[in-house]
Amino acid sequence: MIVTTNMHRRIGGRVVLARLRRRGGWLLALLLAACSESSPTGPDPELELWPRTVGDEWVYRLTYVDETGTELGVARTDTIRVVRDTVDNGLTWSVMDGNPLLVAGTATGSHYLGNHTDGVWFATNLSRDPIFNTGPGGLTFKYPASPRDRYLLTYEDAVMRVESVSARATVPAGTFQCVRYTSDLGTSHWLTPGVGIVRAESAPTNEYDTSGQLVHTYRSIAVLVSAPSR
Repeated sequence: MIVTTNMHRRIGGRVVLARLRRRGGWLLALLLAACSESSPTGPDPELELWPRTVGDEWVYRLTYVDETGTELGVARTDTIRVVRDTVDNGLTWSVMDGNPLLVAGTATGSHYLGNHTDGVWFATNLSRDPIFNTGPGGLTFKYPASPRDRYLLTYEDAVMRVESVSARATVPAGTFQCVRYTSDLGTSHWLTPGVGIVRAESAPTNEYDTSGQLVHTYRSIAVLVSAPSR
């Protein structure tokens, strides 16, 4: 077979095209990997996961739903706010009015949130354990986060998981890209850097009648209505 100049050009063109396609596929794979769940948490790594200033308020719509998602009773508004800051053992804590984890629904009184290098810590009080001499609370929302992170909620003796760093949550305040955390207790939290919690679900709770028969299982769901403007 005699290879002509035109044939050489066509063959060479096909070779170059094939190389470009291979390179294009390789680049596409890199781009997809860069956008995968293993990527750094968005939308802005410079933002704190849950920034707080004294006087800030977050308003949520709180409902109770059964196993089918049917709402039970009437929805109500749940507001948490930063009352003041306090320092304990060299760490600064936000004193929160109401339950900042939004999973109990009826919890009131002061709770505490602290920003540490490994994420957001939660405490119900700031006293040290007299037996083990351990500090208050513990890590609740690890940040920066990566998918499949696992760590111990020391104050609950349960494991927290990072399920996703690109979960979408649509709530009355808008649609957000979130880091989603779940625990062995059955709780779920969606947090957006620069905002805080945009959605929270409590662990399932069983309700029984007077004879001890299970009536239904329900959970509380809180969705963000408004947050502090930054």
